[in-house]
Amino acid sequence: MLRVLNFHVSFEHPHKYLLHYLVSLRSWMNRHTWKRTPLAVTAWAVLRDSYHGTLCLRQPPQHIAIAVVYFALQCYGVEVPGDVAAGRAWWQ
Repeated sequence: MLRVLNFHVSFEHPHKYLLHYLVSLRSWMNRHTWKRTPLAVTAWAVLRDSYHGTLCLRQPPQHIAIAVVYFALQCYGVEVPGDVAAGRAWWQ
């Protein structure tokens, strides 16, 4: 089994990155928008579901966490404040 995994048995979970991104996003967003849409619950659920495939082994944990946040925002049609005026997208 170890040979099949090329002895790569340590794994960094994207949970800590997701928590950091959600806390940062909550401080950017309007309080009412954050309470009205279950972005955090949706992001955690999608992250949990991503473990059923090989995504967590193929992509860096930071990319998975930000993709989950982006997906949750797209599901509810929520725009990140200041995203249009900034020179870069919020996820960069």
